[in-house]
Amino acid sequence: METLVKTINGWTPPSPEKCNPIRITQVKSETDSTGNLQIKKILSVKMKFELEWKFISKSTAQRIMKELSDFNALVTYEDIVTGETKSGRFYPGDYQPVPSLTYQNGEMLYKSFPLNIIEK
Repeated sequence: METLVKTINGWTPPSPEKCNPIRITQVKSETDSTGNLQIKKILSVKMKFELEWKFISKSTAQRIMKELSDFNALVTYEDIVTGETKSGRFYPGDYQPVPSLTYQNGEMLYKSFPLNIIEK
């Protein structure tokens, strides 16, 4: 699968099995007297990626989390609207590695490693 996330702090992670882009738009809004939503101001537009790797080595998963550990990782990604390459500062959201009984070269592989990254 070709991933939309290209690099994290200049490092190219392995291609995930899943890469779902989510565009988050935060607005200030009110409902008028007839019940219609009135958008007063767009506060921010940012990206969130739901990523998931299958049978990824423990050391690679640790590297991914190390790159995101300062909550200010520079992520290069493909914009879902324009197709252009963009960069932004991201932090890790939820992640839940699922251990496996499978080993490769003496190292445990995670059966699944889902992770969300959210633009600041």
